Amino acid sequence: MAAAALMTVERRIALGRTVGAAMVADGASLLRGRVGWRRSAARYLERAGVLPAAARRSIDRFVAGAIAAAAVVAVGTFVLAVVEDRLTGWRTPESLVPVLLLGIVAWALVLLGQWLAAGRGPAGGPAVAEEPARHVTLTLRSALTWRRAGRAVPPGWKWWPQLGWTTLGVALEAGTLAAAVHAVGGAVPVLATAAVYGALHLLWSLVPATGLPGAADAALLLALTSLGAPLASACAGVLAFRLLSYWLPAGLGALLAARFEHRFVT
Repeated sequence: MAAAALMTVERRIALGRTVGAAMVADGASLLRGRVGWRRSAARYLERAGVLPAAARRSIDRFVAGAIAAAAVVAVGTFVLAVVEDRLTGWRTPESLVPVLLLGIVAWALVLLGQWLAAGRGPAGGPAVAEEPARHVTLTLRSALTWRRAGRAVPPGWKWWPQLGWTTLGVALEAGTLAAAVHAVGGAVPVLATAAVYGALHLLWSLVPATGLPGAADAALLLALTSLGAPLASACAGVLAFRLLSYWLPAGLGALLAARFEHRFVT
């Protein structure tokens, strides 16, 4: 995903610093929600020499790419799963209680982090409003119609490489989820898991509230049990996957945010 982010700006930025900035942004989302994520990303870009307006456009481009990539993965793997007859194992989840408990525990951890963060005073950084869904939608529509309309892509935005890198990232995340579930004994078809993850990733990109910690964990657990994974295996797989893909990077980013900005960005 960090490689995809580099395709949204004209200025050259080090990949390693961008990976660290992505972790810090995840930590900001853990402590201050989606607005915190956008503020952290904008602050990193501006300190890397990107103008404020260009930084906001870059974030919109990144979100637009995530939406398009999730749609590509969801549709592509769904078609392959239908062709391979891998979508026949749907069933009603055994129990909704573990799903609710997992969501509540994750939500409680987020509330605790936000309460601790609030004790340190308001977050600084660029003034970024709530997720500008209209801007993201227009950005995505423009990216998909430039070639058809005979217009040139704005300078600094490498749309197709960005889409390729983001699609690869979403596909790798889906593969990691499937591998985690299989590692703990959950015999769930890989293509079906990837299709469901792609659809959930698309939902989280379009409606950020559904991707908040707690809601995302519960959605993954519900999807895996609906695909036929045993409840214990689904819980272990979701915990392992979310620890690797979100909780550990976000926690490390939250802890190292100040040091990262001082040492690597300024």
